[in-house]
Amino acid sequence: MHELKEGNLPLFIELEHQQVNTLLELTKMYPYVLLYFNQEDDGILFKGAAFNCNESEMQFSITTQYKKILLLPLPISFKVNEVTHINLIV
Repeated sequence: MHELKEGNLPLFIELEHQQVNTLLELTKMYPYVLLYFNQEDDGILFKGAAFNCNESEMQFSITTQYKKILLLPLPISFKVNEVTHINLIV
């Protein structure tokens, strides 16, 4: 992920593969919050969050089943527990 980010901008990734789980390498991606979403009939709905506050250079990774992930640098200006969905403007 470190190679994909541009400065301190949010990063939305949409994974397309047939495996159940994805291993995300998050070394040097701190402090960040990861917001997980699923595509459902009602739109792209929020399913959960994870925080990467590991401020060392040690290797850090996370496994997820979600295919739509928004990585936001901390601090964020809203409460994660108030997120319900995401609207993508392309």
